[in-house]
Amino acid sequence: MLIENFVVPLFYAIPLGLGILLLWRCRPGLPIMVLLTAFFLGAVVIARTFEIAERWYVLDHIYGALVGSIILLSTLGILLGLPTLRGFRLPRAPLILAALVAAPAYLYEFFWLSSFPFTDLFADIHSMKIAVELARSHVLNNIDGASYIQVKPILTGILISAFGHDPLAGAWAIAPWTAAFKVLVAWQASQLVDRTGNRMLAFALLSGTLLGFELGNGTLCMLGSIMLLVLLGDFGAKIEKSWTAVGSILLLSIGALLFWRALNPYALPSVAFLVGVPILGGIVGTLTRASAEKSIWLFALFIFVLIGCLVPLHRVSVLYILIAAAAAATWRLRDWPWLVTTMAWTARASTLAAGIIPLLALGIWIFGTNNPLSLDDAFFEIMKLFGGSVSAELLLGLGVKNAVIEWGAATGALFAMLVFAAFLYSILSPDGRALWKEPLFALYWALAAGLTCFILTGFPFAYRAMPFVCVFFALALSTALPRLWIRAGEPYRMAAALPALLGLTYAAVMTLPPLVTFSRFYIPLAAGLVLAGIATLITATRPAWRAGSLVALLAFTLMADRLSARAILFPHSYGKPTNTISAITHYSADEIELANYMKKLPLSTIIVSDPFTTSIIRARTGLDSPYSYSNLDTLNESSERFLRIVLRAASSGDRDGFCHALAKMLPSASEYAYLMKRMHQEVHTVAAVIAYSSRTRAWQDSAQGQRGSYFPATAALDEPTVRGIEQLAEGKIHWSGEIALAGLSCTPEG
Repeated sequence: MLIENFVVPLFYAIPLGLGILLLWRCRPGLPIMVLLTAFFLGAVVIARTFEIAERWYVLDHIYGALVGSIILLSTLGILLGLPTLRGFRLPRAPLILAALVAAPAYLYEFFWLSSFPFTDLFADIHSMKIAVELARSHVLNNIDGASYIQVKPILTGILISAFGHDPLAGAWAIAPWTAAFKVLVAWQASQLVDRTGNRMLAFALLSGTLLGFELGNGTLCMLGSIMLLVLLGDFGAKIEKSWTAVGSILLLSIGALLFWRALNPYALPSVAFLVGVPILGGIVGTLTRASAEKSIWLFALFIFVLIGCLVPLHRVSVLYILIAAAAAATWRLRDWPWLVTTMAWTARASTLAAGIIPLLALGIWIFGTNNPLSLDDAFFEIMKLFGGSVSAELLLGLGVKNAVIEWGAATGALFAMLVFAAFLYSILSPDGRALWKEPLFALYWALAAGLTCFILTGFPFAYRAMPFVCVFFALALSTALPRLWIRAGEPYRMAAALPALLGLTYAAVMTLPPLVTFSRFYIPLAAGLVLAGIATLITATRPAWRAGSLVALLAFTLMADRLSARAILFPHSYGKPTNTISAITHYSADEIELANYMKKLPLSTIIVSDPFTTSIIRARTGLDSPYSYSNLDTLNESSERFLRIVLRAASSGDRDGFCHALAKMLPSASEYAYLMKRMHQEVHTVAAVIAYSSRTRAWQDSAQGQRGSYFPATAALDEPTVRGIEQLAEGKIHWSGEIALAGLSCTPEG
């Protein structure tokens, strides 16, 4: 585990080094932005290169040379960029503030909720499976990769192959680096605050709401889009005429987006462009002899590169890039009084509408009529227009209920209270109404409220725009809160009492029947909030400490409040535990032992078990299953039906029934079929392994489409089931306390 501390930083360092090498002659005068963009560029180029090699069916032949070349080029880039890296410094105040927010959150999530190694594996099951399979077979098995490239599994696969990285053991070690990455993005976003706002306050709000330890393609795309917003604003500031700047921002953003969307399916030309554009930037910079900070062409090329990195990361990039472009264009017109006035009225109307929509939906749900108001059909038609399809997965992101839950989880109660208080102040107080004449408040509030309205309509997965809602509200609040604080008479006692009150309120809620099982996990948060209030009361007596302590309190309380909101949603997120739990974990020690035991099985082996157990084994071994899924709740109806038949046959010892039902499932085992094809193995017999536990029994006996608990079932199997599995097995079964593991062979025809 100690080795992982030295290995996991390479997840960021390898693409960073390659990106620095590519951007060596094209680097605008924004040091943090250069480093962040270099990471994105390196990560996308590496992922695209692996994708090209796999599409040409040569990855397995050149895998070792490719990994070695990437590490070598990355090392060269880091060495060339050392002067830039040596000059990279964050001011002391944001460093202290970021540590105050990140350290308690890290300790809480990784050592209290899920003491190592009991971490949330289901957030990374697909990524870990692809990474382990890539490292073992040198095949990039990415059947569902049409909408985005697999950055995380490819980088993880490189670490596994070159340095013996263990994705599960490294999950706790990489988290601080991910937090640092997000803090850098939050610091960049705080630079959007002009002289009328408070940048440290904005940073406190942003770090409190954006900080987290999870990382996926969607998260990377979101962080890159926030950077794009900053870069587009800086780009527009270098163009004198406002309308010219707006036109340039929109044309550059939308043109680049459309260009890269058209190019996205074709990996080779997209890599050629991503590598070629920085080289072109270096040539332009050399020929014009203009510093990167002043050259508008270099800024345009820099933005073009960043958009080119975002598009293949995730399909949501279309939404993010358009939001960033619209916000940057709007901000460039902040000196136009008519626009500020228009946006101010729009902001007020949108805020009121955002409050009415959930109430209206609640009223319709309570007083339901024969013809309830629903926009679902309209949403489905819109999704079809953009090439989407109506599926079970789409339904997971639909509806006002989901939207309200996601909005609340992303912001937390305190952030929502600050938004509400600032809005009341802006409409009820004479000096508060003056805020609507401030561009920083009016424009960003209008954008945040407008996006909130869009999200609360329940449009499928519209809540993915929540990071921008948090950013825009944070920027607006950085202007409003200092004025509100002074207007309220600097209420230090209330500021000290509020976090303590929040902590005690959440603690009381955690005693309710649906939540009482999880109540022990809330103790550190409640204690932290109470202590934060006491600390604020003490520091308020010393004038020199007041401002800093209030900002620190705000950042810490926002972080703790968001974690508290997540605690309230534990039953919604994970289901009901089967018994008393000691950690938020989705697998038992026996299940991990079983998965580690199965690592020695050949990759041609197919796993047969319930989706939960299957996910654990896939993530640890890289093995495939006879069905595919993107979410544990969206298993294909046919696959779900036949899987239950397979499991019932296994538990009763019916070999013929087992093989017949398994044969019916094989046509949907696309990942297994692809791997066998790439490994040049003809499937005459299917080597299947059945993993059966009390968790498997519970899933097998549940109703079609019923959502199960994410927690492991630790009860021992009954003797008739064990005897049935022994009859099914070819040879002796492997027994791991709670789980029976049996191997057998079936023909593809059953």
